[in-house]
Amino acid sequence: MILSRIRVRYFYLFALVFSLLAFALSCTRLPNVQGKGEALLQGVWNQDSIAN
Repeated sequence: MILSRIRVRYFYLFALVFSLLAFALSCTRLPNVQGKGEALLQGVWNQDSIAN
């Protein structure tokens, strides 16, 4: 009975560690791939002045 509880705990611990490891290894940083963009699509930012 006690041996089966220990096995269940180790199984859950192994599953947790495996899940965290798989999650950590699946994340990769990508380089900055976004360029300047087309001037036609960017538009011009005109900020309105608000009187204080």
